[in-house]
Order: sequence, then structure tokens, then C-alpha cells
Amino acid sequence: MTVLRAALPQGNYRAVNANHVISGRFQGLSEKVVRDKLRVDVTLAGQWVVDMLEAVAATAEGDPAERMPRPRIGSIGRMTGVDRNWARRLVAPAADLAIVGTKSWISDDLEAVLARGDDPDGDSLATLLLPRTEKSATWFSRIYSSSGLADQLPLSDDVSLTILDGQGAIRYLNDVLSPIVVCVFDRSVADESAAEQVVQLRNSRGEPIALSTQLGWAPPAGVEALGFTVAL
Repeated sequence: MTVLRAALPQGNYRAVNANHVISGRFQGLSEKVVRDKLRVDVTLAGQWVVDMLEAVAATAEGDPAERMPRPRIGSIGRMTGVDRNWARRLVAPAADLAIVGTKSWISDDLEAVLARGDDPDGDSLATLLLPRTEKSATWFSRIYSSSGLADQLPLSDDVSLTILDGQGAIRYLNDVLSPIVVCVFDRSVADESAAEQVVQLRNSRGEPIALSTQLGWAPPAGVEALGFTVAL
């Protein structure tokens, strides 16, 4: 109610209840007595009972869709603790991740399900990353096609992590100014130009990072990894 009473007329807002994420322009509050009880409704892409909402937040811009089913968290979400403030994340996400690559391949990857141990209720990558689509009433990440990235540059200032997946995406490495950039190489491809580009950047301008001691992570067997910082 604190957020809604201070809401700007026609401002963009998100709300979440047990079943839906709602996004739209704030139309106002109405109060009425129903069965001897005061009921407060908010008009936001439809009319909703305020007491049934778990969280509300203002948004900087409108979302592609006005309503979507509420994403459900499974074992990975519980392990990382995001379930404890899931409603707040849904209405006010950081939305600071960009993934660049072949869109159809990335869409296939997002269908993968991660689970912890023998837990039967895993989380799909699509739920954990929640990419922006035409059906999104809220979203955590943007997906860009590497073939059309030139038209999208520069990326938004609120992107703090960019993943460049594959050689077509990595060729834009010098044009991406996100604080953190991750390049994913496919070693089954004979062309080594993308790897050479990254190594050249590290050797000419980079300061190496020790992954195990500075980041607390070591690559699993069969995976090569290196890290470095570059001054902007």
C-alpha cells in the first residue's frame, strides 16, 4: 500500500501475487466494503485485490506483456536462497545480464533443467535467467543475436555482465564495455581466431586473474579457463 499510495498516475508498475506477474500502467486505487470488510483494489492491467499482492514496484519502462504466469523456483533456487525474496526479485529485477550468440541455440540451452542431487524439482535455465520475450511481464536478461549485435551497440549501461557465446559473438569483445565479460569458446571448431583475439587482448592490455585464489573457482576437468582485467 505504501508503494501504491505514492504511485504516479500512468506510471509503469509491476506486481506479483500467488499465480501471476502483472505489468502495466497504474490507473488508481478503489476502496469498497465487501461483506462488511474494506477491500482495496488496484487497476494495473486489470483489477487486482491489493491484499493478495506480495510485492509491487515501479519500473522504468513498460514490459512486452501485461501478465505472465509466476515462475516457480525449485531446488537450485532454494540452494542459492533466491526463494527467500523471489517476489521482490520478480517485481524489481536487476535485469543486468546480456547473452550474445546464436539465438536458436541459446533457446534450446535454456530448456535444460538443473537440479541439486536427487531433488525431483529442478529449475530450468529459462526460469533462472528469465530472458526478455514478447510474453515477458518481468525479465532478468536480454538475449542478442551475434549476427545483428552491431545494430544493438552500445549495450545498455545497466548491463553488468555480458556472455559472448561462440566465435560470432566474441568478435565484438572490444565493443562491449560491460564491467564483466565472459567468452565461451567451442574448441571443436577449427577456426582459432576468437581464442587468438582474446589471448592477444590479455597479452597486450590485460592483468591476469588467478581463478582459484581470486575468484574461488577452478574449471572442471576438460574445460580450459583464463581470466584477466582490462582498463577501459
